Amino acid sequence: MLDAIYTSPLLGQGDKTVTRILAETQAILGAGTETTGNTLSVLTYHVLSEPSIHRRLRRELRDAEVGYSADNTLLDYRMLEKLPYLQACIKEALRLATGVSSRLPRTHRTAPVSYTDPSGKKYTFPPGTVISMSILDLHYNDSIFPAARSFKPERWLEADGDTLRQMERGFVPVSRPQRRMLTPLPAQC
Repeated sequence: MLDAIYTSPLLGQGDKTVTRILAETQAILGAGTETTGNTLSVLTYHVLSEPSIHRRLRRELRDAEVGYSADNTLLDYRMLEKLPYLQACIKEALRLATGVSSRLPRTHRTAPVSYTDPSGKKYTFPPGTVISMSILDLHYNDSIFPAARSFKPERWLEADGDTLRQMERGFVPVSRPQRRMLTPLPAQC
């Protein structure tokens, strides 16, 4: 990956400095190892510490394995992504093991940005205004995720349509694109 950055024709020589390469290395290590390891630790801890979650997840995986007809004994990603309880467990682990705890600044350089809070009050920010959010404020917000500090995979499976949409809007385990960051969320965010 670092070689691709260094040899990229899209970057000028001024962007191929030791400082830049070290920054990219740090980002890759942080995003690719620390956050992944932390999320897997959170998932493992909660699944193993709650017998009902452990049983339900094992049952879903066993049933999927029985229905899997490939010669391979491992379930492939296409099969695993179709398992609703596994996906709900992964979402809960990503929600609780927030990898980025600092604010994520966003700026629209050429146009004003409007935000309407839940009470209906509208705010307009001029172009170039830096606006930020904190993933922790979203993921641990009880008005978005009731009992937010609890590992509850069922929340993703049993929520009604409006609640699920609100949770999806508040679920940003990695980041949120600028255009989505400014969608109204509960006032506490």
